[in-house]
Amino acid sequence: MRVGTCGALAPGLALGELVIARESICADGTSRALGADGHAEADPALTEALIRQAPDAHVGTIVSVDLFYETAARGARHDALAVEMEAAALFAVGARAQVPVACVLTVSDTFDPAGARHRIDDHALLAAAETMGAAAIAALAA
Repeated sequence: MRVGTCGALAPGLALGELVIARESICADGTSRALGADGHAEADPALTEALIRQAPDAHVGTIVSVDLFYETAARGARHDALAVEMEAAALFAVGARAQVPVACVLTVSDTFDPAGARHRIDDHALLAAAETMGAAAIAALAA
């Protein structure tokens, strides 16, 4: 289970909101080196269990990149909810090993139209991490 942070790409995503990835666009080198071609999918059953545990989360496609801040603008060129660095590689490893992998993220960064970054504060990040962790544990136990 990937539990982590992401930068918002979709309009309206706010700091601290949760995102559950059904798939990741492979804009990173690692997932492609592992054989992913364009998109890497999360495990459907584990993802559905995660959605049941975090029903208010935004669900959809994310994009995985090699350099987070330097490529946030490149990530925005994709039709994705959010940008992060690990999910596509983990989905690719899971597919190769036949191990279910899912991903829940919290929005830690937003970018205004001029590209300026806004970062989540420590208290909000801690609260989001606790929410994500509880959802992940419950989904794994389901």
